Amino acid sequence: MADPKLPLAVFVILVMVAMYGGFATAFLANSKKLDFNLELTVEPNIVTRARTENVKLRCQPGTTQTVQLERFTIMRILKQDPTDDTGETWISIAEKKDVAVKTAVVEYVWPVATLETFGVYHCGAIGFTADASIVSGITPNVEIKMGGVSAADLLEVLMESKAQLNDKVSNNSAAIGELNDQLDDLKDEERNRSDIIDHRLATSKQARESMVHRLLFPENPWPSGQYALPQPDTGCPLDLRFYGGNTGYFTFHGESSQGPNTTFANPDTRLAKPVVTTSGSEAFLTLRFCTSNMLTSYFPWPKGQYCIHSYNGNCPVGFNKGTLAVDTEDTNNQDAMGGNHPSNTPSDLRFCCTKTADYSVAMVLPTERPFYLYRYQGPCQVVEGMNVKLDYFEIAVETKYNSASGQNPYTVLKTNSRRFELCYYSKK
Repeated sequence: MADPKLPLAVFVILVMVAMYGGFATAFLANSKKLDFNLELTVEPNIVTRARTENVKLRCQPGTTQTVQLERFTIMRILKQDPTDDTGETWISIAEKKDVAVKTAVVEYVWPVATLETFGVYHCGAIGFTADASIVSGITPNVEIKMGGVSAADLLEVLMESKAQLNDKVSNNSAAIGELNDQLDDLKDEERNRSDIIDHRLATSKQARESMVHRLLFPENPWPSGQYALPQPDTGCPLDLRFYGGNTGYFTFHGESSQGPNTTFANPDTRLAKPVVTTSGSEAFLTLRFCTSNMLTSYFPWPKGQYCIHSYNGNCPVGFNKGTLAVDTEDTNNQDAMGGNHPSNTPSDLRFCCTKTADYSVAMVLPTERPFYLYRYQGPCQVVEGMNVKLDYFEIAVETKYNSASGQNPYTVLKTNSRRFELCYYSKK
């Protein structure tokens, strides 16, 4: 089998630039592309249909490596689709996501070899180092061929069986007809297998770009645009738009005259920890963010009834802007911020809200990891395949500057505090 003509890193660059434009170019310009040694083995070496048991494909890191990596984002065994005339379609048969390299093993086992066992396979994996280097690996193609009893041998056995059957039940035309049907099926199967083999011999091009795309984007990507989401305690979504330092935080210094207990969060909150910290009579609430600053418009936000954070004053297409002022502690104020946060200061929260469909109409977003949205003019938006739970936090405020303008999520402004209500989504 022919080796690919282009290295894997080149395809990574092509796919990411095509999908994400300028951001991907800048991201990759500062990233190293490192190769990781993978091995794909098949046991046993000789496979006979309907006879060989426990046929196993096993993918794992090679014994010798030139790059250090702790975890793979995704690791897959794929089979070349024999029905695709282009030879560029590969089907995932086994995979693991977010797996430690030391224990990274992907296997697929057939209890007994069938026609589906035979074919061409390879294994690929991709991950990222702490300095944003792309680490990827792909094995050479491995083909499982039929061994032992050939199709011709099977035909001969069936012919002998037919002769013996004719001798014993010469008057039983139904039995003879059934055997003829079996012979015809076997001949058709042999012809189909020959067509597949001829196609493989005629087509040596491998679908490397398509496979890299699958590794980088294991499910539908998150919507495009500039925005931020509150970060859950499970971390940001597994998507390149949130990778490479695209996180930030706000720390709100709650008004302290009524004591530290007036700034608090839901005891069962799933927001990234720690949420509330205290120092004497002072209380501080920290809200962390997952930030997307990609301007591409390939993946629009679905229609619904919800809010997200604005980033750099911008909102994705279909959203309306809003601003909420949070009048935190006046005396020796210790508000803080860092990283890629969604607006200028903790006292100036900016939102993007949309109401293009009723909250009860389920919308589709990636479900691989939990995430947060804000509720807007009604209950939490329904998301297909996700459970939803109301969450909240409350910040003690001064009474002077707590204005609101534009479209904003549901909050409760009390005499000395502002309460924010969020929607926490986890996979069903």
